[in-house]
Amino acid sequence: MKFKQYFSLLCLVILALSFNSCQTIKQTKWKTDATQLEKDLEKTKKNAFIVFTLSDTDERSQHLLKNVFTKDFFVNASKNFILYNVDIVRDESLMPAKDLERNYRLLSEYGALEVPFLCLTNADGDVYYSHLLPEKIKTTQEFLNYLNELYEKKGKLVDELKLKIATAEGVNKIKAIDAFFNKIYSVDREKYVPLFKAGIESDPTNKSGLTGKFILADKQIIVDKLLAEKKYAAAIKEFKEVIESKMLKPEEEQAVWCNIAYFSSALPNASKEETLKYLEKALKVAPKSTRAKDIRDDITFIKNKK
Repeated sequence: MKFKQYFSLLCLVILALSFNSCQTIKQTKWKTDATQLEKDLEKTKKNAFIVFTLSDTDERSQHLLKNVFTKDFFVNASKNFILYNVDIVRDESLMPAKDLERNYRLLSEYGALEVPFLCLTNADGDVYYSHLLPEKIKTTQEFLNYLNELYEKKGKLVDELKLKIATAEGVNKIKAIDAFFNKIYSVDREKYVPLFKAGIESDPTNKSGLTGKFILADKQIIVDKLLAEKKYAAAIKEFKEVIESKMLKPEEEQAVWCNIAYFSSALPNASKEETLKYLEKALKVAPKSTRAKDIRDDITFIKNKK
């Protein structure tokens, strides 16, 4: 064999070994800054494991951190996951203020209302599991079995559903996107704007009955920003545009009218008559909905209010 050929083969072997070693690097301790999630996912192509704990006062968090998340856990779980622990403490002297503030913000963003709470994402950052951890899990092996089941059943399913979106066309595309959305938890809705728009474009005449839902989801992002700035009149205008599209189902339209009623009550020049008008529109569009009784109660309350 010529030296040049041998050298080329040797380089390929070294590169392959290097690549494999990078892929199998195991974590031995927690990553603690989950704001770096997207960068870490891009770098590793793994799934993400984010456990929210309260380490100084919550007994279940303490048990997990000490007895379940062992060396064996890190060796096995880090094969498929980047491992994050987002911890909060009651005793603020135990953690730098900036870290505690960041972690509280992440707690809110991921909807972790209780601890210990677990979120799992695929390599694209789509959250496919978001729940309080079951109390029955007491050991490392029980947790690893539980984690593997979630990865195989939920994580891979979400990846498959996302792949179907790329090949689907027309009405089938919006249906594929909807099936994907039904299996994930929305943490960052802005991330999905391209999918909202792709769904709307794939079914402009609403043959699927899903277009209105997508228009509303897309518009909600704009409305949320307006509400953050207390621009209630502008938010009402945006939501009225959704209703004017004539794409919403009765229950969806009802929910929008209820939101408009709430926004109108927050206006500087708010009038009881205006709020009642919007609530009556909401009731009229779906008088037998599950929300109808509450709307009637609200109307009665506002009318009787002095």
